[in-house]
Amino acid sequence: KYVTTDRGYNPPLGLISIGTCINQRDGLKAEILDSQAEELNFKQILDEIKRRSPDVIGMAAGTFTFIDCLSLVKEIKMMDDSIKIVLGGPHANLFPVETIEHKPIDYVMVGEGEISFPDLLERMNNNKEKLKFQGIGKIKIVGSFDGGTISSDAGGLLLREVENKSRILKK
Repeated sequence: KYVTTDRGYNPPLGLISIGTCINQRDGLKAEILDSQAEELNFKQILDEIKRRSPDVIGMAAGTFTFIDCLSLVKEIKMMDDSIKIVLGGPHANLFPVETIEHKPIDYVMVGEGEISFPDLLERMNNNKEKLKFQGIGKIKIVGSFDGGTISSDAGGLLLREVENKSRILKK
């Protein structure tokens, strides 16, 4: 009686929170496209991206949705290679090195993005992104854990610094 076959939608709370933090910064503007709630297919998503003409697209992917997300990212890059793609979410947190190995992804956001993502956008606006973030090739990993930072060193390892403690995570 109380359970139906219809399923509600899960709003992208993480992206909404990050978008709010971006919109609080001078010179930055975020818009959210909830393709699930709007029931958009890949073509409709691409049409909407083309209409909005963003400089940067932030996406969240779970491991079960990563392949679909990667397919969409490839289509976005074929449409406009200048759009920067930032991928976050559960998959990026669990498998950051494996995630950045996919060429169409420009940045991987690890940890909570409410501070890191707006900081990255400001650095991109000021062309200072390379000052703080090192990467494997042209692909960068940015993010934060409990006030620490994650960055990639020249050897392709991830360095996690939390409260002055370090741990190296190997590929």
